[in-house]
Amino acid sequence: MPFAIALHFISGHYHATPWGRHVNEAVPEYPPSLWRLFRALVAVWKRKMSDDGQIHAEVLGSALKKLADPLPSFVLPPATLGHTRHYLDQGKKGSAFVIDTFINMAKDTPLVVVWKNAELNEEEAQTIIKLVEKLDYLGRSESWVEGSVLSPEKIPAFASRINCVPFEEKEQLISDGEMVTTLVPHPHRFREWDFGKKVQSPEPAWNLLAESGDLFKEGWSDPPGSRWTQYVRPFDCFEEKPSSHTPPVSRPHVMRWKIQGNPLPSVQETIYVAEIVKRYLNGIYGKLFDQDFSEIFMGKDKDGTPLQGHQHAYYLPTDEDGDGKIDHINIYAERGFDTRELKALEQLKHIQKPGGGEDLRLYLVGCWNKEEGIQHIPVFRPARHWVSVTPYIAPRHYKKRGQKKDTCSLEEFPAVTLREELQKQAYPLPDIQKKERYSPISYEGNILRGKEFPWLFFRQQRVLGKSHGNRTNQPGSGFELVFSEPVKGPLCFGYGAHYGMGFFAPLRE
Repeated sequence: MPFAIALHFISGHYHATPWGRHVNEAVPEYPPSLWRLFRALVAVWKRKMSDDGQIHAEVLGSALKKLADPLPSFVLPPATLGHTRHYLDQGKKGSAFVIDTFINMAKDTPLVVVWKNAELNEEEAQTIIKLVEKLDYLGRSESWVEGSVLSPEKIPAFASRINCVPFEEKEQLISDGEMVTTLVPHPHRFREWDFGKKVQSPEPAWNLLAESGDLFKEGWSDPPGSRWTQYVRPFDCFEEKPSSHTPPVSRPHVMRWKIQGNPLPSVQETIYVAEIVKRYLNGIYGKLFDQDFSEIFMGKDKDGTPLQGHQHAYYLPTDEDGDGKIDHINIYAERGFDTRELKALEQLKHIQKPGGGEDLRLYLVGCWNKEEGIQHIPVFRPARHWVSVTPYIAPRHYKKRGQKKDTCSLEEFPAVTLREELQKQAYPLPDIQKKERYSPISYEGNILRGKEFPWLFFRQQRVLGKSHGNRTNQPGSGFELVFSEPVKGPLCFGYGAHYGMGFFAPLRE
């Protein structure tokens, strides 16, 4: 019976160095070794669940033995390599230079471990399920992971996408690839304890419970109870690939990039980042097409008249993991992009960082029409409850007198103008409540316990260009919108809406 574990790396990073390699060799472990996975599951049991009586050592040992032979295959998601370089203070010894290499993966695409024939009984399967669901990280502690055991009906869809197999199965599933050596448990020896008297044996005496420090003290070159084997993975598993969504879309409405850089820009610089993206994109278009310009990119026609109806491009930087840093760029246009605009968009690969420094790298991850974009981009998904993630800035001044004077108070004015814009753009009128401070929101729409701060902390005025548009002289405000029925994103209103101001994110219900 098939059995499969799905691992979502929720930070998008997997940090792990293979056994016997130095971190400065910059060699990542990919796929994750089965030895590492087993050690992680045993650690979860030993540290979190061994005292409550829910899981018995005999049952867990039997389950792991069955999963150690035959070896599983893997569904490896698209990935790229990244690294940081820093110095560790070693006191009187000075500092040590360290290269931290890691693997970047999409947060919403799991790495799946598939056993095609795992003869687990019900008790053994439930034991593994409990442990996998309590797994917090795999590899280094910053490799945060959410694990789940796939239901039997979901396994065939992933089994058809297997791209990393034990070497002996190479001819069956993969026509070409590269070999990688990885550490796996020996199915008949991982329950032995081969240490000398210097180390106190744990209970039970499993080699999987051995501490790395003890292994080095005892002089083990490889962990006892382990063995080396070879897997075959794709040659291009770390190559940056153009979006596979680009060719089928005849006139796409939205394109999406992931940002890489250290440090990433703060959400407070949203409007500035959007302006920089627009400037770079217009520069690319001009170079490609003899200094011509795109009306969709510029928001103006050939005579310089601003386009009406919000059909031109929205430049939407987003923070989708709730850490207060911009990690994606989304460019959306209701009218869609033609072939020349697409050519320019595909060449947008880096932008200057606000304040200078090393450029931010942009990796194209998607190109869709609006309906497809709603499925792939979290902040575009339908919802009833929406919340401000950048300040809403009224696009006109408060009128104290005259025939068109505002009848509301100055405090009520931002909510009134927001309601006017909702009506103008044919949205159903929601319940509008003021939101006093910025709160970080995860990409799935959960409000996090991250750093909150006043809306005043955001840059609220455009920096680049000559014409900065109309706006109130009052600072921006935040709101929560609750509609009677789900509405689709993106929701952007007010001054700077095409540069990420007045941007709302959906909350899961």
